[in-house]
Amino acid sequence: MNLKKLFLICSLVFTTMAFAQQTVIGSVKDSKGKPVAGASVLVVGTSRTATTSAEGAYSIEALAEETLQFSAQGYQNVQRKVGLETTIDVVLALVSEDAKTVGALGIERDANAKGYSDTTLEGGDDLKGKTAGLAAAGSGMGQTKMTLRGTSSVAGSSQPLVVIDGVPMAEMGEKYGNAASEINQDDIESVTVLTGGAATALYGSRGANGVILYTTKSGKGGKTSIDFNSYVTFERPDIAPKLQNEYGGGFAPTWKTAEIDGVDQKVARYDEDENYGPKLDGTMYLPWYAFDQKYLPQHYHKLVPWEKPKNDVTTFFQTGITTNNSISITRSLSGTNLRFSLANSETTGIVPTTEMDKTNMSFSFTSDLSSKLKVEGGLNYSITTRFNPQYSYTQNTLARILYGNTQVQLDYKKLKEYYMDPDGKPRTWNRGAWDNASPRFTDNPYWIINKQTNNDKTHRFFGNIGFTYNFTNQLYLIGKIYGDVYSLMTEERIAVGSMEESKYSKYNSYNSGFNYEARLHYNPDFGETLKDILTLNTFIGTARAENRYEVAGGFTNGGLVVPNFYSVTNSRQKSTAYSKSTWKRTNSVYGMASLGYKSTAFLELTGRNDWFSTVSKPIFYPSATFSYVFTNSFKNLPSWFTYGKVRAGWAQVGNDADPYVLKNYPVVNQPLHGVPNYGINDEINNPDLLPELKETWEAGLDLQFFDSRLTLGLSLYDALSKDLIISMPVDPANGHTSKKVNTGEMSNKGFEITLSATPIQTEKFGWYIDWNFSRNVNKLIKLAPGISRYKVSWDAFGNVNLYAMEGRPFGEIYGQGYKYDDKGNRLVDQEGTYLRSEEKLLGNINPDFTTGLTNTFTYGNFSLSFTFDHQHGGKYFSGAYMLGMNAGSLRESVSNGSREPDPNGPEGLGQRGVLLPGVFAPGTPKAGLPNDKWISAKKYGTSFYQQIAEQGVFDASYIKLRSLSLSYSVPLPETKHIKGLNFTLSGYNLWTGGLDWDGMDPETAAYNYGIGDSSLPTTKSYTLSVGIQL
Repeated sequence: MNLKKLFLICSLVFTTMAFAQQTVIGSVKDSKGKPVAGASVLVVGTSRTATTSAEGAYSIEALAEETLQFSAQGYQNVQRKVGLETTIDVVLALVSEDAKTVGALGIERDANAKGYSDTTLEGGDDLKGKTAGLAAAGSGMGQTKMTLRGTSSVAGSSQPLVVIDGVPMAEMGEKYGNAASEINQDDIESVTVLTGGAATALYGSRGANGVILYTTKSGKGGKTSIDFNSYVTFERPDIAPKLQNEYGGGFAPTWKTAEIDGVDQKVARYDEDENYGPKLDGTMYLPWYAFDQKYLPQHYHKLVPWEKPKNDVTTFFQTGITTNNSISITRSLSGTNLRFSLANSETTGIVPTTEMDKTNMSFSFTSDLSSKLKVEGGLNYSITTRFNPQYSYTQNTLARILYGNTQVQLDYKKLKEYYMDPDGKPRTWNRGAWDNASPRFTDNPYWIINKQTNNDKTHRFFGNIGFTYNFTNQLYLIGKIYGDVYSLMTEERIAVGSMEESKYSKYNSYNSGFNYEARLHYNPDFGETLKDILTLNTFIGTARAENRYEVAGGFTNGGLVVPNFYSVTNSRQKSTAYSKSTWKRTNSVYGMASLGYKSTAFLELTGRNDWFSTVSKPIFYPSATFSYVFTNSFKNLPSWFTYGKVRAGWAQVGNDADPYVLKNYPVVNQPLHGVPNYGINDEINNPDLLPELKETWEAGLDLQFFDSRLTLGLSLYDALSKDLIISMPVDPANGHTSKKVNTGEMSNKGFEITLSATPIQTEKFGWYIDWNFSRNVNKLIKLAPGISRYKVSWDAFGNVNLYAMEGRPFGEIYGQGYKYDDKGNRLVDQEGTYLRSEEKLLGNINPDFTTGLTNTFTYGNFSLSFTFDHQHGGKYFSGAYMLGMNAGSLRESVSNGSREPDPNGPEGLGQRGVLLPGVFAPGTPKAGLPNDKWISAKKYGTSFYQQIAEQGVFDASYIKLRSLSLSYSVPLPETKHIKGLNFTLSGYNLWTGGLDWDGMDPETAAYNYGIGDSSLPTTKSYTLSVGIQL
């Protein structure tokens, strides 16, 4: 891009020359005077580092006015600015010694007073496998779905709130990923995950499902620093259904013939989208592209061998490539710290024609205008353009054509070369007949990705500006304005000639969210007598949040008149226009008081009252936490016992409703013969609707041993969601099908364990371990009176449903299954096929537990890190397996030689067939005896479609090598220009094991509540990155 080149030139022009360096030496000790070996010493803004010796000594080259940062596992970080001195000694306090932490609303507080658990990760690390209680599923260009500590709502969202530098980010929808994708990964300083109600209560209704805080990098003191980062990622298909390559297309293993030019020729059954045809044995036949005399004369009526393709479905995919380039400039001027960054990434997906281009720009500043007044702010802008993003999502209709309703003998090179003739008309293998080129069931996949396209473009601005005014050392005022604004344009095109009706649609949407906050903090000084005994931190605040959303667009009806002219005016019938706008507001008052006693016992109270425009009554959200650092009360503890704290918390948080659900509004339809046409909504709104309310209890234990080289955290929680908002079915005779109501209760109970250890830490070598474990048990305690179950989701073909059942765990899959006798044997009818049960429970989507393990090794300038994560238990339904078995395309459809020649085979097909394990059902001639009736492979395959759904339900357990990275910081000679150079080689989703069925990743099914449609391959990726500091 020209933009990237321009900034590269500008950055080189503004690169500043470094002053002469000096050698700084010193020692690093703990608060007891003991040396800290293996501590890291970093010149902030550069890659110059040093490590302390066994005696805690260090030596490093640094400039005057540069800043040194000292850090070690288990200790608080310390920064010192370099002056004229050449010796700097520092003392590192343990994390347990008056450490600070940042929580809700970005407020810093004493870590000892924290009565809840959270997780903080440095940089832009992926949260999967590293955060206890987090479940995440993602695919395609930004698609992400996350929950924390289980599903808490039957019909509402369970997505956590994403906050970037204090800005609560609006979600654009599941197709567009979470809002964190709007910032450049190189700009992320840290990520903090707040899970419990006590941690998020100050966010009110917005924090009911947890909060993920992203803090971006800001300007630092010292000389101007310029950072370049560049990486390239290669992405390859990984887990996908495996197709058989023994039998070709057709519903029977016999050939179809047609008289062509006076000769009987073998032709494939082009009009059938299944694979129970003849064996791929080299028989000569006429392929689908052998009938275009005008444009394909070289293939006209030319026979080719019936054999497995040289270019099968795997060749449809390509290597996805992402390139990312970013530059950031940090500058300090007279008490003002500035940071500017610009980044661009370009992605081509594994599906041809899928592309994304994203540019991010950010600016932030902090400035001490006086000893009393400080101002700070930031602005971010991103522009994202995507082409064919829907074909990048793991679950989509394209996958059904590639892995289900297909013919395995198809050569994808031919499909690609001949998908369209020179006149712009489509060619597909799925013809009405050998002499009818019209598509029967499906288009050529290459026609789909080239002529049935979708694209979108997003502009997004978000940022904040605020001030802090110190009246005294104990009293100060904070004012903040946060804004998040985006516009989104979407287009969809279906070309003339497609099997589906040609169409064009275009929508423009706009969303703005603004938050205005003011807080008055008062931290009184109790004087010399009580200052070491009592501490008190308080604040009171007020806020207003407003959100506006507008969408307008239109689409054609009846098809397009002129091919390749995409406009809503090019409609055979009257085109349809659509518009919608919403506006919601929340006014709030909130406050906190935190009382500490001898840095040992802490009581913290918070309260927030929200007045909503979307529900009928205001709601008060209180929280209370207590923590006790018991190691401060005992003087004779073993020297290896560093720190111990017990904590407990209680909170109530909520979840409000969508706009305009309190009153019933008329529906304005298209005029009929010029007369206004009105209707009513299917759903009755409710003027008494209340927010969903979530009450949480949490207790925990935090321990540290061996000078904090071993830390252990345990959290127990119990969350009860009440007044759930659902659409309750009503009698359609009154003109409506449902009513919006508050009803029902759902509980989530569980525990989480976190462990961090530093087994080895020397001057040159370090080994660091992080482990987490979580288990959640969910139950829907009650639904609405008279309703025992509520349909939450289902598969596209009507095989299974996911219900919320009163008195049962949420997430149960129901469908038809096997019938069994008293001994557990499956029952078959007299024809040898399985009997189907009524709809029954087939499994629950929730795992028994999840766990993740990260190991990090450092040696000199090398760093190696890898993360494994494991999910144990749970079930999912695979639509891909169901469809592939029904169509005979999957590898499993030819297992055990079921289609091998056998003149005595069942149903006169001349194939061996399948003998299903089971016994004959009562009422059959051989009741109770083992099944001895063989059925054809095709008959067995059809039992997977809308019959015995239990056959498509699998265990959702897996173990993954989630990430692996190897970094190297190049030791550089002392120069004026380059301060640091590092290389990183990393991989993501490199290995997956423990799968019940190796044709689908359970995480893809998790995107739709454990009900997986036919899916594109998941991917594994490899990244090479380079970083330069100037």
